[in-house]
Amino acid sequence: MHHDHHHGHHHAHHFSVFSGPSNPWEAAWASLTRAAFALDTVSDDEALQPIERAVSTALREWSELESRRVQLRTAALAVAARIRVADAALDHRIESIANVVIASHGGRDGEQYKKLFPAAHEGVVALGLDAEVPAATMILSELERTQNLPSDLAEELEPLRTALQVSNRALLERGDVYALLGSLQARVEAWLDSARVLHDHVASELGILAKTRGLPSRWIEALSGG
Repeated sequence: MHHDHHHGHHHAHHFSVFSGPSNPWEAAWASLTRAAFALDTVSDDEALQPIERAVSTALREWSELESRRVQLRTAALAVAARIRVADAALDHRIESIANVVIASHGGRDGEQYKKLFPAAHEGVVALGLDAEVPAATMILSELERTQNLPSDLAEELEPLRTALQVSNRALLERGDVYALLGSLQARVEAWLDSARVLHDHVASELGILAKTRGLPSRWIEALSGG
């Protein structure tokens, strides 16, 4: 039942399509994009072609990583949504079993309740899904072990089994998505490092060219994407 959703309206930052980059990832893209288009305007200058090629390659890599990022962020949201639904379903199954036991099989202080819920069932329901799954699995195996299980409790087995399967699958999927996000993060950081190196390389190459040709520093700034 444990939700960690953040509603956007609590901190509604003003968003504008004119806004500049808000993080290093976007800033590096903006800088390289400016450089690419600036260099493109002087693309007939052979001395600048290797720089232009390097910048284009870096931008192409950025786009690939960015589309992967959007894809995996979407997958992370999808799995978060599935986990919330699985959590709600499992809560419902546990409450349903507890209610049957309390109403018809000895109440809260009875042996059956104590066997299934060593602590109160409300505590199990309040757990996050990761912790709730093992507790629910124990409840299921306890019910499966019970001789001559009353029919109203026997009816609870299949729905509980299904809710557990769905929950386990959602947790596994979350693990997979997080692992993929982790390896993407490593690639993003490697790209950012090489983008910084490239930026310096572009500036120094342009600097050398400007010296030999007697061009002003404004020319270097314009072409390096600043």
